[in-house]
Amino acid sequence: LSLDDAPAFEALSYTWGISPPSIPLEVTGSRILVTSAVEEFLFHQRSFFRSKLFWIDSVCINQNDDVEKTEQLPLMTEIYRRARLVIVWLGPPA
Repeated sequence: LSLDDAPAFEALSYTWGISPPSIPLEVTGSRILVTSAVEEFLFHQRSFFRSKLFWIDSVCINQNDDVEKTEQLPLMTEIYRRARLVIVWLGPPA
């Protein structure tokens, strides 16, 4: 999907942490593993009343494909620039 054709989205900026992705998440019928930071963020952003579209690097970029990562990393500045909102996630509320 071209950035020019992308629907409105919010981008997530977060720290991966030290643990590797190990929490299963279903995305458009596929199961991927995410970090606890991503799971916590999505848990705190959930809503029964409205849906949101998030761009999360570890979800949107295939972390097992070095070619894809090499192609996508230079686009991240533009992705964050075009986001409706960039959310910095430092962890759940205390």
